[in-house]
Amino acid sequence: RLLQGMKGEVKEDPSGNCERKSLIDEALKGDISETFGSRLSSLEISIDEQIDKEEEEKRLQDIKREKEKNDRAEKLRLKMEEDLKKKQEQDKLERYLALKSLDEMVRELVQECTCPTQFPMVYVSEGRYRIGDSKYLIFVRILRNHVMVRVGGGWDSLQNFLNKHDPCRCKL
Repeated sequence: RLLQGMKGEVKEDPSGNCERKSLIDEALKGDISETFGSRLSSLEISIDEQIDKEEEEKRLQDIKREKEKNDRAEKLRLKMEEDLKKKQEQDKLERYLALKSLDEMVRELVQECTCPTQFPMVYVSEGRYRIGDSKYLIFVRILRNHVMVRVGGGWDSLQNFLNKHDPCRCKL
């Protein structure tokens, strides 16, 4: 840059003619004087100032890019948190609806009995029902669209359970 600046200086002679003279040409002619030195140092100073200005602009651009990167990361984090909250609310709603549909599915299976006095199955709490006239509670869950009953250490379908325990179904 210093050399480019030294080549491109326009000089005006006393008669008013503009002539492009470079500092290098003057130095090579042997016309080294105080003006050459002062022009060279002022040119060097302006080039140093320009370099400092460019470095400062680059530093500011880097800071701006880093801030934008942090802002994008923060927006992404907030969006992920919001999506997680929505998913949790949706899961909560689905669990509620699943419980409702569990009760509906149990009622449908119990109502398959056509006896005048149906086999009683009373809802006690979430997933727990009292069966027949006894004090026994059964634990009921949905597994892949099947209503399952906890029997001993395993699981059986509610359909099979009712076939074994409902008096009118046992006769068949």
